[in-house]
Amino acid sequence: MSYRDRSLFADEAAPAERAAALQRELLTLLPALATAPLAEVAAALLETLREATAAEHGALFLHWDTSQEAPQQAEKLQLLAAQRLEEEQARALVSVAGAGSPPTPARFSAGEQALRHSQVQTAETGWLLLHLPLVTLRAEKADPTAARPALLALLGRASQSALFDGWLRESTALIAANQHLLTALVRQALLAELLTGAGQASPTPTSRTTPAGPQSELLATLSHELRSPLAIISASVSTLLRHERRLPLAERRLLLETVQEAGDRLIQLCDRFLELSELEAGLLRLEPTAVDPLSVVHEALLAAAQRLAPEQKEIFAFQVVPLDASGVPTESIPSVLADRRRLREILDHLLENAIRFSPAGGEIRVVLRPQPASAAGTSQLAPAVEICISDQGRGIPPEQLPQIFQRFYRGDTGLARQVDGLGLGLTLCKYLVELQGGQIWAESEPEQGSTFHLLLPAITPAA
Repeated sequence: MSYRDRSLFADEAAPAERAAALQRELLTLLPALATAPLAEVAAALLETLREATAAEHGALFLHWDTSQEAPQQAEKLQLLAAQRLEEEQARALVSVAGAGSPPTPARFSAGEQALRHSQVQTAETGWLLLHLPLVTLRAEKADPTAARPALLALLGRASQSALFDGWLRESTALIAANQHLLTALVRQALLAELLTGAGQASPTPTSRTTPAGPQSELLATLSHELRSPLAIISASVSTLLRHERRLPLAERRLLLETVQEAGDRLIQLCDRFLELSELEAGLLRLEPTAVDPLSVVHEALLAAAQRLAPEQKEIFAFQVVPLDASGVPTESIPSVLADRRRLREILDHLLENAIRFSPAGGEIRVVLRPQPASAAGTSQLAPAVEICISDQGRGIPPEQLPQIFQRFYRGDTGLARQVDGLGLGLTLCKYLVELQGGQIWAESEPEQGSTFHLLLPAITPAA
């Protein structure tokens, strides 16, 4: 979280001011949702809700419900985050409190579900359980048998004060006033969990007998990757439409920048998919010319450094090492025959991968060196220039190396599950390199980093 609005802590603040402060805090979470791990988003969201409502304890659960009855069984709940509360105690409190009934003062748009709430009292603490559905009434009517995901927020505060009943009412109204934004944030942050979570409904007979082939994998991947930026755009535009006059100029600008970033992400996804289609259909035309690979590498590294988030700039270092055929440092590298724009595209993607899969930062090293014809370990029949991009990341398991250039393949590692992508980048790189008469391969060991080798035909000077 970038900051904390002081009115979140002020018990004497008017309800409208507290609701506006909560909205500003939720908006600060938006830009991080595309890359932040699920646990971090849930913890930040819970902390924000606790501070906005002055709750002393809290927990967030994800719940899947396939029936029309309120959820009661604790085993259907997945704990997302807890603060000052044990998981066993939180599960027991949620089970006792139940889902509650809709509060009368809240107003909701057509097709939107009402926020449900209930409460339970223990010896020293009073607990408020809020049930926020993550699907709309329209979606339920379209498929009433589908699993209905919901976010359960459990908040607790010392119940000895005479103002405890007022706290329950104010906290419920506070979250109800921001329900549209809160649910949009949760849908985005938990999208992968909602699509593949263990709490999903039992598969239908059709899903049991139909194998998940490449077409199903493609549709699932596209759904995930396209819905993520669309959810951000929808939440931002919805907030602008509802609260345009009340939002300060800086917050309106933040929302517009968020929409622009998500739109750029959508364009990039569509461009990569269309480019692969053109490559496979043989429609993509290249314009090979004499290209100085060292200058293109410097351009790609500069662009990669500029794309780094402020917190990443201190943990990543870039180094370019040009070598001659004997391995001695040099200042010049032979030109290659390549399409300059496509070569830059290949380097951009390989550098992006090196950054994304290096969580601890470290050095990203690019080595350029000429290779004579029929060099050992290669199959080129003419002189070439080799470009090696190395990182100090988590590496690639040996069994996955033969598959990384396949369409829609994304390595199943703990880190890979935290990043987005269609799994097309390396496939595109392979197509583009081979169309230019080159080769590409990777070497890696777990926890030892990865090195991608790019071999392009060199232009030898005329005798």
